[in-house]
Amino acid sequence: RSRQLLEDYLREHNITQLDPNSLWDWEEMGQTPGHGTVGAVVFDGIANLAAATSTGGITGKLPGRVGDSPGVGHGVFADNENAAVSCTGTGETFMKAGVARRIASLVENGQHPQVAATAALEYMSNRVGGDGGAIVLDKSGNIGIQWNSEMM
Repeated sequence: RSRQLLEDYLREHNITQLDPNSLWDWEEMGQTPGHGTVGAVVFDGIANLAAATSTGGITGKLPGRVGDSPGVGHGVFADNENAAVSCTGTGETFMKAGVARRIASLVENGQHPQVAATAALEYMSNRVGGDGGAIVLDKSGNIGIQWNSEMM
């Protein structure tokens, strides 16, 4: 999906002298496909939930691009009253669908974290496309792990 976004950008801005294939040489960039995001959800056993997401972003991203990880409610969210959520995937689509907050809202409304994660990823996929995954932990210690991408 990220390759398609880049190709669309190049076409829209009439950038024809840049070969997109030269931007996707994993070895040259010193990266390995499928590695990069680290997410965590925790419950202290008393009353506090926390979530964190760290990512290197999309390989070959445009300079200045900010993904979903730093945006609370998009790629990460935690609220002691319902759930902690950490996501990974195509950041633009996670931002458009507010996936992390959507999952927490579904948990707040009584859905099990697994059901909530599945529903939010389906919503994102159907509404704006994109793929990725999420880990979820609610205040009762229930866990949800779901993805609609090739790997997570």
